[in-house]
Amino acid sequence: MPPEDFSRLPEANRPMLADANVMDGLFRKLAADVLRIKSGFSAGRPGFENAKDLLIEECRKYARIIAGDDPAFEPLPWSDSVRWQMRWVVRLAHDPDADELMDVHTDTETVGTAFLLIWAKVVMAASDSLASGAQTEAQVKAHLDEVRGHFVGTVLGLE
Repeated sequence: MPPEDFSRLPEANRPMLADANVMDGLFRKLAADVLRIKSGFSAGRPGFENAKDLLIEECRKYARIIAGDDPAFEPLPWSDSVRWQMRWVVRLAHDPDADELMDVHTDTETVGTAFLLIWAKVVMAASDSLASGAQTEAQVKAHLDEVRGHFVGTVLGLE
């Protein structure tokens, strides 16, 4: 058996994307950013007129992080199976915006953007459900915690 390659040891000062807590934190941060965009659009604030474009760009930013393109994070040991799992989730969601993003692209950033757009829409729907009184804050939190767990598990290759 060949010796292990230790030339790319993780840097101690960078959070590791393979850590479920780090990944969960990224999904929570994206959710907060989604709600900020939704709020800005709903309030008619300048700069939020193209909320859909802002939302997609925010998802793309986080997809780049997940894809390992942000030097602030220690990247995941990517495998094709995780990327295909994310594609599968997007296809099952039948979301036209996510499908359009991923139409013919299979690169990790594009697939990740479409995947995260599905999460963003779940967050917005939960916000609407809370605002309309259809669900309590505890119900919305429980729902988002459960769904976020599945999204994090998919990215980490655990689902």
